[in-house]
Amino acid sequence: MRKRVLSIWLALCMILMLMPAAAAASFPDMPSDYSREALEAAVENGLLKGTDGKILPNENLTRAQMAAIIVRAFGAKREASLAGYTDVSPQAWYYPELAKAVHMKVLQGDGTRLGTYKFELFAVQEKDYTFTQPGS
Repeated sequence: MRKRVLSIWLALCMILMLMPAAAAASFPDMPSDYSREALEAAVENGLLKGTDGKILPNENLTRAQMAAIIVRAFGAKREASLAGYTDVSPQAWYYPELAKAVHMKVLQGDGTRLGTYKFELFAVQEKDYTFTQPGS
């Protein structure tokens, strides 16, 4: 009896391990170009969850989506209060994600709006540098 229970438990674990791969393939708009592998890995790792059953690979990331990716990557749990911010609805899907990003100090606001984000700095810095191949 004990071996049977262990066999069933191991079979269930194996099935569950296959589920993220199936989830990554279930997006009808998953691209078939160079980005597919990275997007599938991000889905499998829980960084991307999609919107309305789509991955939207050709759309720009919103503030909320970027914050969600960052807090998921770091496994953030603690949330800051967003009570004074007027540009974040407590009913929005991203409310807890933004609260975690504020607690991590990834997002900053002026007390009424979360309009300033530190990840803008990365885009500015990237534009300031030119990368070349060695020997070219």
